[in-house]
Amino acid sequence: MGDDIIKGFYGADKSSLPNKYMTIAPEEINEDVKNKVMELEILAGALAERFQARYADQFEAQKKRNFSVWVSRDLDGDEISTLTADCCLEKEYRSQLAVNYNDPAEDNDFYEATITLWHYRRGFFRNSAALYDESKNDLEEDLENTLKRLLRQKFR
Repeated sequence: MGDDIIKGFYGADKSSLPNKYMTIAPEEINEDVKNKVMELEILAGALAERFQARYADQFEAQKKRNFSVWVSRDLDGDEISTLTADCCLEKEYRSQLAVNYNDPAEDNDFYEATITLWHYRRGFFRNSAALYDESKNDLEEDLENTLKRLLRQKFR
């Protein structure tokens, strides 16, 4: 069942995602999960701040302007400026560590890279949720690898 949930989230085999996420059954979604999500988002926010400062000059040197790293939150794909981690148990809530650089006038519906932190998805027959698994992964390392990969890419 876990493989089906991950495949539904990301359209891929679980094997192509090296155990980055743990699935949370609907009956297990509670205040403890909420606290884990909130702690993860706090960590992600601190990492975003640190890595944006650390990598800004490198992205600028490659003419990848307006480089930013932040925690993006949305409900069913709609980013709402007042949305906080406190809303993470609402269905269709998703939080991501987002990385972007481009002209602010460009369409910002897609980011250069994201690392999903939490996604609570409502399905027609069942609900499912995926949480970035800190026990098996290192968010700081994943973010740094993502930034290095983006720096190696040619400007589009």
